[in-house]
Amino acid sequence: MAKQITQGMRDEAVRLVVVEGQTVRDVCQLMDIGPTALRRWIEQWRRKHDPQADAPQIEPQVRIAELEAQNRRLKEERDLLKKSIAFFIRDSDHRNK
Repeated sequence: MAKQITQGMRDEAVRLVVVEGQTVRDVCQLMDIGPTALRRWIEQWRRKHDPQADAPQIEPQVRIAELEAQNRRLKEERDLLKKSIAFFIRDSDHRNK
């Protein structure tokens, strides 16, 4: 017959790992539960308490490429603004003469 595990037991097992820093293996032995179940409970706890845990992780190379492209666009916009300002200053100087 399977052992009945209460929500309180689940919460305590997760707390021992997440808060107390005990290993999954040690908690499983202590509480006579399976590691797959405990890992699933921990994952459920993390999703509930840390919404970012569900966010897909971006590969560093992909993120770097995105940032480099953004950097290029921003430099182009900056250069265009510099040229526009210089044009308006020159135009203003010509009008004042």
